[in-house]
Order: sequence, then structure tokens, then C-alpha cells
Amino acid sequence: MNNTLSFEAGTVSQHCAVRVETTLKTRANRIALSVGKTTNKLMTFTKSIVVVAFVIASINVVKAGVIASGVCGTSNNLIWELTDDGTLTITGSGQMTNFAWESAVPWSSHRANITTIVLPNGLTNIGEFAFYQCNISSINIPNTVTVIEEYAFAECKELTSVVIPNSVETIKLAAFIYNYKLTKVVLGSSVEKLEHTVFKMCSAIDTIICKSTVPPIINSVEYTHTFELVDQLVKIIVPCGKGFDYKASAWGDKFGLSNVVEDCTPFVAVTGITLSANTIGVNTPLALNATVAPSNATNKTIVWSVANANGTGASISGSTFTATDAGTATVRATITDGKSAGSNYMQDFNITVTAEGEDGIEELQITNYELRVYPNPVNSQLRITNYEFKENDVVEIYDVVGRTLNNYQFSIVNSQLIIDVSHLVSGMYYLKLDNRVVKFVKE
Repeated sequence: MNNTLSFEAGTVSQHCAVRVETTLKTRANRIALSVGKTTNKLMTFTKSIVVVAFVIASINVVKAGVIASGVCGTSNNLIWELTDDGTLTITGSGQMTNFAWESAVPWSSHRANITTIVLPNGLTNIGEFAFYQCNISSINIPNTVTVIEEYAFAECKELTSVVIPNSVETIKLAAFIYNYKLTKVVLGSSVEKLEHTVFKMCSAIDTIICKSTVPPIINSVEYTHTFELVDQLVKIIVPCGKGFDYKASAWGDKFGLSNVVEDCTPFVAVTGITLSANTIGVNTPLALNATVAPSNATNKTIVWSVANANGTGASISGSTFTATDAGTATVRATITDGKSAGSNYMQDFNITVTAEGEDGIEELQITNYELRVYPNPVNSQLRITNYEFKENDVVEIYDVVGRTLNNYQFSIVNSQLIIDVSHLVSGMYYLKLDNRVVKFVKE
């Protein structure tokens, strides 16, 4: 067999070149053995490219779809990456650069195409002009940010709501100016002051929820026009028992005494979080889907972070977990004000990361060329041909994590196996039949 296999699989980073060659040699040997091809050469390897394509997915390659990247921290502590689906992801921790003007932001030429922004826990500020004119409709600000700098979210004209976490103390000049579709604002319990024109021309705002027991400073001699051209009939919801303080402040002057309303709804604390899956293969994304109990908890928004990577190279982007090495990583779920106002609920979970082949998926992928499955993608009925059916054969379906979803007994119609998969949720699956495997997509 040839010692070197060549194929085109996108751009592979230099540090992975050896692993690519080694992995493909191993997989090629297994492919050859599984079909009895033990000759000295692997003939017409391109015919098996559909099989090798599954192996490629587990190799460390340069991410497909990345169109720009760089640094954005004051000491190269933050890395940014923009993908062609409009997602801007920032990783790292510490302080973001305060950019002198909008064109100094490194992703400024792409800002009209940025529709999603993912920020890391550990970020301490949102830099000046950072997301000026980005095309986002929502934003999740980490509960480690203490300052939102000048013009940070100015002219994000698709932004409809914003929650300022309890960690934020100051919102600076024009941070949210000219956000015409912004309707709801939640100000965390630590916000002390909103500077000049923070929400100027946010004319669609109809509700502002203030969690601080002390009214934040607005419209002061120093910080004027905080809510300039915002309707005076906006409802201001404040903590129970603090209505008088807000009415006696600039909030009452701006929005009227009758529009300041106390929220005296009984607080329902979080008692637990259940994670739906905790096993994943190396370099395979895991969606951290969780259920909060009780279902009527006052606050249920989960922010995920890596508590201890334990050598797995674990990272989290939004609510998606990935790891580069096998082992056990610990992730943390945090719900702001989950226990009580000002007290967060936190719960840790262990994620088992399996090496290639340990969960069965990698080993299964190299045998699927003997089965023909159609239609693929499939909506309801999956048909299998090119297989010698036996009376007691069983079909097994796995999800991408390697969990067995169901075992199926089946019948044969016109030399075809027909399986009803209409009950499966949309996504990618692996079908195993007598140690042969094929990947299929449920629409």
C-alpha cells in the first residue's frame, strides 16, 4: 500500500500536517482490510473519498468559513474571529481595546454583515466603538463586564432588547445611541450611572427594568440627555419598595410619577439544572442543552463557562462545547440572580470527551461504503439497498454523540429495507446495520 495518501480537503494548518497523513494512513489501511483489498497499492483512492470525508471531520484543520481574525485586547489577550455566517466570536479574558473611532475597529469593514456576537466570560469591558453599526438583533453581555464604553453599541439599528448584567457599573457616552428598534432595556443591580445620550433617539423603548435599589444617575448636570427623544410614557419597573426613591429622582422627572411601577412579584429561586448530554467525541461540537428547575423560576438564563479543562483543551462559544483532547472537563452553568436578587446560582457538570473510536462513531464511519441509503436528507422513510438482508437483522441509529436512539426490527419490500425515521428531530445521524454504517440527515 502507498505510504502517502493525497487528497484535497481544504486548507490544513501546518501543525496538523503530520496528524493528517498519519490518520489517513490508518484509516486507509482499515478501509482496505474491510473490503479485502490487501494488495500493495490502494487502487483508485478517489472512489473512497466519500468514506474518507467522514475522517476529515475529526482532523484539526483551519476552520471552514473563517473570513477574518485578529486580536482586540489591550495586551493581545483577546482574539476575534469572523465566520461567513455573520458570527463574530471573541475569546480570551480581560480588557478590550478602546478604539479611537469606528474605522479603527479591526472588523469595521464587515460590520454590516455581523448578525451574531459571542463574547467570553472574563471580558471586563466593551470597548469604545466596538460594535458600532453591527447588524445584531440581540446581545449577551457576560456578567464579568463592568463598563460599557462610549459608542459601544451605537447605531445597531436591528437591536430590539438589551440586558445589562449585574456586573456593569457604568454605561458611558452614547453607548446605545440611535438604536431605533430597541424596545426593552434591563439595567442590572450594580448600574450606578448612565452618561450623556446613552439611549438618545431610542424612540421605540417602552419598558425599562431597573434592578438597582438605588436609582442610577441620569440626566444630571454632568450626564445630560440620557434618554433624549425617548417617550415620556415609558414604563419604569423598579424593585419592590423602591418606587418612592425612583419617583423622587430624575427618573420620576423624566418619565412621570405614574409610570414608575414597583415589581413585587414573589421571587422563585432556581433549585437545579439538568444537562441533556455529557459525552462527546474529540473536536465534535456539543450543544449544552439544559433544563432549569423549577420551570417558573424568576431567572432561567444560563451562561456557560469552562470551570476546569483538565487538559482537554475545552472551550465554550455561547452554549456550544468543544474539546481537542480526550479526558473529562468541568463546565459551569451560571444563572444571574438565580438564588436571589444579587445572588447567582451556579452548578458544575463533567463532560466526558472520548478519543477517536472510543464512542464507536469513528470506527463505524469507515465501513459505510457498502450500504446505499436514500433519500438523504430524508423526511420520513429511509430506504436501504445493496445489502444481503438476514431474518434477524437489527438497525441501530446513533446521534452525533454516539448515543443509541432506537433499535429497529424491519421488513423487506422489493429487496429494500424501509425504515420510518419521521419521529426523529432534524439533524445528523449514523445508521448501523451488521457492522456497516452510513451517515444520514433527517430534515
